[in-house]
Amino acid sequence: MNLHILIPGLLGRLVSRAKGVEQFPRFAAIETLLAGAHRSSSVAYSFDAQLCALFAMQAPPEGDLPLGAIRRYAMTKDADDYHYFCADPIHLQADIQQVLLLDASQLRIRIEEAQVLTDLFNHHFAAQGLFLAADAVDCWHLRLTGPEVLCNKTLRQVRGGDVSPHFPSGERARYWRGILNETQMLYHDAEPNRRRLANGELAINSLWLFGGGGLPQIEKATWSGVWGDDPLIAGLSRLAAIESQPRPKGLESLLGMNLSGTHLVCLDDLAIASSYDDFPEWEREMQELQREWFEPLTTYLRAGDIRECTLYDCAGQIFKFSGRDRWRFWRKSFPLYEYLSA
Repeated sequence: MNLHILIPGLLGRLVSRAKGVEQFPRFAAIETLLAGAHRSSSVAYSFDAQLCALFAMQAPPEGDLPLGAIRRYAMTKDADDYHYFCADPIHLQADIQQVLLLDASQLRIRIEEAQVLTDLFNHHFAAQGLFLAADAVDCWHLRLTGPEVLCNKTLRQVRGGDVSPHFPSGERARYWRGILNETQMLYHDAEPNRRRLANGELAINSLWLFGGGGLPQIEKATWSGVWGDDPLIAGLSRLAAIESQPRPKGLESLLGMNLSGTHLVCLDDLAIASSYDDFPEWEREMQELQREWFEPLTTYLRAGDIRECTLYDCAGQIFKFSGRDRWRFWRKSFPLYEYLSA
């Protein structure tokens, strides 16, 4: 078996900020793998871009990856001809220095709240031909009247940080900023938000638009199996004539299925903690990944049961290790921050 593993948050912003922490924790198994790997660069600098690249799809020079249409297709099974944005519910928190973005992972949105807010949006913007649907409490999609180029960063790239430099740009930026400003005013006094504020919860006071486009065509993928729980994984896999599977609890569970071929696995446990600089939670998740994935991985690579493994940090780096490189296991390992991309 050959393994390709996506692990967003492994070497991201949090590790960069925490590298000065006294007694930065060590993770022997993953450090051993990184020390012995052949290291190369990737043109993809985010989880979404790296995942799409692994399905042989890249954004056009002046455009976006059509993440909205792909994600919606995974959730609704509807392959129509419309163009879509991801239009995810967020909380914007402004102060003197920045505008902080919190995504649905921090909001605990209820399905009835999502329905009321999308209905409110659709009634207000009906004359402009816009239609907003909550296909899940945290994944909303905006149906467009035609092709739109926004060139906006994805929600995963901006959550937990200052979004002031990342508001819509491009030829129609002014129009979409106007839509978002109206949406914020519309949601300000909406019933779900009044109730949330009364209960001490953060308001759902805006949307984050990204990933515009129509449903693409993807050549049939060469993956023998795709494993992960993100809807983007399901959408890309279905377009490539593969049915993705839920991620196994650990490597032992995956190998226990007696599989062969080349498999793509997404380990996204670190992503949210990394985005929100939650170092204790990130460390806890890393320890779990060590036990369930990386310690067994070093064992099976040494034994030759896994012929080759490629790790993608989703921040511009690729680490590749094969069973033929067993001698590399004896290279000196370093703390994770030493592997941060320049």
